[in-house]
Order: sequence, then C-alpha cells, then structure tokens
Amino acid sequence: MLSLQDVNARLPLVRSIVRDVMGLHRDLSERRGRLRELRERYPAPGVSQAGRTAGTAGTGSLMSGVGRVGPAVYEQEVVQMESELARDETRMAEYARELSSIGGSLADAGLGQVDFNGQLSGEQVVLSWQFDEPEVMYCRTGLRHGGERRLLMQAAGSGDLGAGGVSEFGQSC
Repeated sequence: MLSLQDVNARLPLVRSIVRDVMGLHRDLSERRGRLRELRERYPAPGVSQAGRTAGTAGTGSLMSGVGRVGPAVYEQEVVQMESELARDETRMAEYARELSSIGGSLADAGLGQVDFNGQLSGEQVVLSWQFDEPEVMYCRTGLRHGGERRLLMQAAGSGDLGAGGVSEFGQSC
C-alpha cells in the first residue's frame, strides 16, 4: 500500500509515462478507425459477399462491393496497418506494466487516469490521479478501480495534509 506522499513523489515518472500513453492511445484510436473503414471498403480476400467469393490471395484484386474491384495494394496496406497496430498495442501493454511496476494501474488511457492501491489515515483506498492534475487529489469510491472519483481534500488545491494527515480530507473513499 502506498501513502499519498509516496504516490505524489512518483508523479514525475508517472506523468512522463502517461504523456506517452495518451499520445499512443489517440494514435491507436485514429488508426483503428481508418483500418475499420478500409476493411469495410475492401474486405479481406476469401470473404463471401452476397454469394460471391472475393477471390484468393495472390489474384491481384479485392472485391469492394458487388461488381467492383479494388487494387491489391489496399490489402497490403491493411496487413501493414494491422501489424503496426499489434506492435503499438504491445507497446501500450508495456506502458501499463511499467505503471504497475511503480504501483499504478492504468484506469483510462484517453484521460490519462492512473489508480494506486493506497493507504490514507490507516484506511485502504484507491488513490486516483489524472494527467492534468498537479498531485493526487481524488480517490475512487470503495476499494474498486473504475468507480466514481471523489475529491480527497475539502480545501481545493490544498496539498497540506495538516499535522495528523486527516483534518483536511473530505469524503472517504
């Protein structure tokens, strides 16, 4: 279990990883969309459409709808895109493992949210940080990742835990 101070001390490294995660997530989302469009327009060889076979690999053409033929170069592009997507999805998993090795769990790649199993005033909590936040200011409801984020501190922007580390905390998680 990490303390709030432990997590905040790790944020410079977490920020760096999450910056890369968010960029890769945006890129993957865009490329998945383009790939889906290409696959709809130019289905893979051997796919039956309305009783017709689109052909076999090596015929030099793909069906792109009934009676229309598109160049095989689209299939080569799709195969290359799929390969690059797989490589980058592996890279995303590596980022998630790197966050895990320092105590974090990637909660939302698009928003840059990372959760940490933590301890606050002797209680187990899920501390939640998002990329645009200067420090950990939220926790998740209950002890579950993916639950609602709740503000930790009553005084917004107050990073001071006070003498006992309890007096300024708002809702419990």
